[in-house]
Amino acid sequence: MNAPTLDDLQADAKHLRDLLDVICDRVFGKVDHNRDQAVDSMLWIARDLAEKMAATPGPN
Repeated sequence: MNAPTLDDLQADAKHLRDLLDVICDRVFGKVDHNRDQAVDSMLWIARDLAEKMAATPGPN
């Protein structure tokens, strides 16, 4: 098995961002007053970090 390339890692970051974006849309679209605020915060942070990773160009 070959080591992952930068392109592989950037593609994985984009997939992670897309996954987190869908999860955030589904979770935050529901009104549930019993939801854990810390989980909400962690979802937002994870989605934003994944977005930054996916958008960061690699070395050329």
